[in-house]
Amino acid sequence: MSLVRVDAHDPNLVAVWTLLTELRPQLTLQTFAQLLIDAVQMNLVYEAAILEGKAVALVGWRLVTDSRLGRHVYVADLVVTTRRRGLGLGHAVLAKVVERTRELECTHVVLDSGITNTSAHRFYEAFGFTQTALQFELALN
Repeated sequence: MSLVRVDAHDPNLVAVWTLLTELRPQLTLQTFAQLLIDAVQMNLVYEAAILEGKAVALVGWRLVTDSRLGRHVYVADLVVTTRRRGLGLGHAVLAKVVERTRELECTHVVLDSGITNTSAHRFYEAFGFTQTALQFELALN
């Protein structure tokens, strides 16, 4: 399995967006396309796993530096299509992110998971992640 970078002009844009809406159902195609345009300035990379010509997994990650962890990779999105879950695709995609993180000489891979998504929590813990924080957000609209 290989990961291919996705940009706003990707011929598979609609298929990749459809996959991402399994994780982010509120995301419109227009918003996703704009996100990919803005991604360059935000150090945000989206990569899709393609099997048999179809996007079956997607990861969005970015290089971050902060006072707590120094230089690290933050995974913003990780999704495997429902029809292909349980086949090791999520593990393979995350392993590629870890490999890139090491190549970038970063210290950690960090991600968030919805508080009720216990199956994802088990997946991340089985991979080796530990829960280190709670995330809080304040909606401004």
